[in-house]
Amino acid sequence: MSDVALISGSLRQQSLNTALLRRAAGLFPHDVETEFVRIDDLPLYSPDGELAQPAAVERLRAQLAAAAAVVVSTPEYNGSVTGALRNALDWASRPYGQSCLAGKPVAVIAVVPSPRAAEWARLELVRSLEVIGARPVGHFGLGGEDTAALAAGTLTEGAAAGLRDLLAGLALQPARA
Repeated sequence: MSDVALISGSLRQQSLNTALLRRAAGLFPHDVETEFVRIDDLPLYSPDGELAQPAAVERLRAQLAAAAAVVVSTPEYNGSVTGALRNALDWASRPYGQSCLAGKPVAVIAVVPSPRAAEWARLELVRSLEVIGARPVGHFGLGGEDTAALAAGTLTEGAAAGLRDLLAGLALQPARA
């Protein structure tokens, strides 16, 4: 069981979104356990698979259900979240009424080269999380020079402060039954 589940919506080997999640994991207090949730092996969602869920889907749902909170990072592809992330959210939210994210606090982060910092993807992800019953606690994006700094292995002072503020808000969310 982890305190915070981490999901990268990017499947790239050298993903900056995954790198930012690693940075985020290091900002939690030492007694907070974090765990990356794998999404690259999930089959495409189909309602036909809801009754006999594949092992990868059972693992995804178990990891998310066991976590007290979730941090999701996504790049922006064509103004939206990645297909892999959308697919993972579909599996996590089904069958209807059995979402493993229901009531769970979720922080949204994103990294893209654009100065808009994946604004459309972040807003779409927050909306999707609300629809499936999660409790988005905020979102934060890196773009432009902040992305270049992360690619070089560091965070700008402003990016580090924004990430710390978002994660602090996640930690302060009361649990819901």
